[in-house]
Amino acid sequence: MKRKQTLVGLLCIVLFSSCSQKSEQFQPSVLLFLEPTEEHLWSGEHFSDFVNYKNDWLKMGLKGTVKSVAYSTRHPVHWTFLPNGMLNSVDFIHGDNPYEIDSWRYVRNKEGQLLQTVYDSQLIIGNKKPREFRGNPIDEITYKEDGKPDIRSYFQFKSVSGQKQYQYNEDGICIAMPVFKGKEAGCDLRCDNQGRVTQISLSKVRIPTHGLTRGDRIIYPSYDEKGRIACLTGTSFPKNMEAYNIDSIRYTSSYEYNEQNDVAIWHYTDTVYPQQTVNTFDMSFNYIYDEQGNWIEKEMIAFPGVLKTLMNRLYYGDYPVKTVSENADGTPLCAIVLKRDIDYFTSDELKEGPASSAASTSEKNSPKEEQVSTPNASALGDDVPFSSPNIDAWKVEKVRCNGLKNGGYEFVISGKFVKDCTGYSMSESTVTIAVKEKNRKAVTSAGAYFFPRGKKGEPFTVTVVGAYDGMCNINDFEFLVILQG
Repeated sequence: MKRKQTLVGLLCIVLFSSCSQKSEQFQPSVLLFLEPTEEHLWSGEHFSDFVNYKNDWLKMGLKGTVKSVAYSTRHPVHWTFLPNGMLNSVDFIHGDNPYEIDSWRYVRNKEGQLLQTVYDSQLIIGNKKPREFRGNPIDEITYKEDGKPDIRSYFQFKSVSGQKQYQYNEDGICIAMPVFKGKEAGCDLRCDNQGRVTQISLSKVRIPTHGLTRGDRIIYPSYDEKGRIACLTGTSFPKNMEAYNIDSIRYTSSYEYNEQNDVAIWHYTDTVYPQQTVNTFDMSFNYIYDEQGNWIEKEMIAFPGVLKTLMNRLYYGDYPVKTVSENADGTPLCAIVLKRDIDYFTSDELKEGPASSAASTSEKNSPKEEQVSTPNASALGDDVPFSSPNIDAWKVEKVRCNGLKNGGYEFVISGKFVKDCTGYSMSESTVTIAVKEKNRKAVTSAGAYFFPRGKKGEPFTVTVVGAYDGMCNINDFEFLVILQG
């Protein structure tokens, strides 16, 4: 992927698009309805309710024909798309050892309509068999004769299930989705006659920016003249906070934008009740963009305490913090950089169209998942997707497939040392390579491999031969997982 290193000051993802056939206003990324630091923490089940968007690229504020997005965070998030711009999968890997993988798969028919959202969660402990412990919530959607979503049936754990029905105005714009059976769950939207979201009710989401437990939130967006989110006002109701004497948090978030319509400055204020404590801060953002206009690096600048709370509590870990300036009173302003890798569909892949991709997705979610097929030389391209959740000595930047070799495939893993590794023992320089298949819930370990020694900043290359060795369905490859042993 070629990247044009254009530095502009500023954050999150807002895209232009028509809201309906009669509207030319921009549609804001649905990721901005929470906070501009949370874009990879939206759970995969929320996206399907935003039915007034043409595709999922627009929902997620992406430009161009994006194939996949991988956040290079300590606990990676990986999105994949179909050629028609609809989500194919969302994976969130969190924890070190043990670690957990939350996965959402979107099953579609030949016309590309979403039929089911299948959710799996598993706990990985070393080389032991993965332990599933959350069940498999499934959403099913039926459609009207005109092709618009009609009824969504959801099952989210044993205690929460029900049905909601999408309601449309005379122009075919969805304006509400009330629950008519069972308990309310997930995301409940209300929209105006232009299709703009006017109210969001969320259950079991994180309550920023205090790093509190999960709870419920009610959000009311307002928009500027271009259709971008100008302000969010809302109330959060954190659960089990009686010991801290907190029953609710009322807050306001307002955004200023750069020329690319990404958030430049985030102004935040809240009041904690019943004690009526007021908290306020500003955060600014700088970006580096690729040639398609999507950001690949985002620098977030704020006071150290704000960064620590947001990154440690919301992104599950410590991140390098650098001081960029000081106020007149000597208070430092610090920055954290968030990176992501974006791959795009080739013209040949786009010619396949949504029908073939959707049919393939449905087949891969069938009960045939335990069958292992003969490796197909065309199953993998030159560059393959990967995640490296907990490697702290090597930064993996690229994984290339050189084709069939020794009963499996040969992969070349390259990157840079992020710290000196010259004194490491043999055991400390061992990593485990695992394979994630689209139709399996677990990753399959492909063996342990020695990574090289070197000094910080130096490049490295590792060749992995025969990584599958008959254990996996090579034609169902999704991405490599690289874990430090």
